Amino acid sequence: MSRARELADLLGGGQTITTADNNPQLILKSTDDDASFGPILQLFRDSASPADDDVLGQVKFHGRNDAAEELTYGKIDVVLRDASDGTEDTEMRFLVMRDGLNPNALKLGSVSTVFNDA
Repeated sequence: MSRARELADLLGGGQTITTADNNPQLILKSTDDDASFGPILQLFRDSASPADDDVLGQVKFHGRNDAAEELTYGKIDVVLRDASDGTEDTEMRFLVMRDGLNPNALKLGSVSTVFNDA
C-alpha cells in the first residue's frame, strides 16, 4: 500500500486546511534532479464500473461576491467520453464565470478544440 493511500485511509473523509494569511496551504515538492516529471498531483477516479461521460475529476475556484454569497468562479474538469478499452477518449473543460453562469470557455477534446462554447 502506498504512503498516500495509507495517509488517506488514516485521515478518513475529506479534509480542510485553513490558514489566515496568504502562504500556500499545500506544497507538493520534489527534490529529484532528473529530467522526468515531478512533482505530480494525481486525481484518480477508481470506479468499479467506469462509463462514458463520467467526470474523472474537477478543480473548483470558490470565492464570495459582494453579497457574501459563496460562488464557484471557475472550474477545470475532465470527462471520460469513451470508456471502451483501446478507444478511450476524454475531454478537458475550462469553465469561467460570466454573467453569473459558468459556461465552457475552452473545451479540449480528442478531435477538436472549442473556444467560448456558450
